[in-house]
Amino acid sequence: MTDVMSKFLAMGVPLDDVVRRSTVNPASEIHRPELGALSVGKEADIAVLELQKGRFAYIDCGVARMDSNVKLTARMTIRAGRISYDPSGLSMVEWEKARPQYFLTPGLGSSLPARADDYPRD
Repeated sequence: MTDVMSKFLAMGVPLDDVVRRSTVNPASEIHRPELGALSVGKEADIAVLELQKGRFAYIDCGVARMDSNVKLTARMTIRAGRISYDPSGLSMVEWEKARPQYFLTPGLGSSLPARADDYPRD
C-alpha cells in the first residue's frame, strides 16, 4: 500500500490527498463509514507512516521507471487499539533502559555473562 501511495506522491499528488484517497474514500466506496477515519467510539486502526526524502524509483506494469525524492514507509500499525506491527521498536523501551528480565537467558534464569553495564562508556 505504501508503494502505491508513494507513486502518487511522485506524480505530484499532495500528501493529504494521498492519505484521504487511501483511507476515507475507499471506506466510503465499500459503504463502511466506521472505517477510514479516527473518532471517538470507533476502533483505532492506525498506520504510522514516515515520509522519507532521498532518491527512490518506482515501476508499474509498463517497462519504465519513475524517479522520486519521496517515499512513504510503514513504521507502525495499530489494529483495534493494539500494536500489531512495529519493526523498528518505536513502542519499545531502549535496551539500555530495559528491565533486568531483559538480560536473563531464557530457560536458564541467570544473567547473561556480559551486559552493557559491564562496559564503561566514554
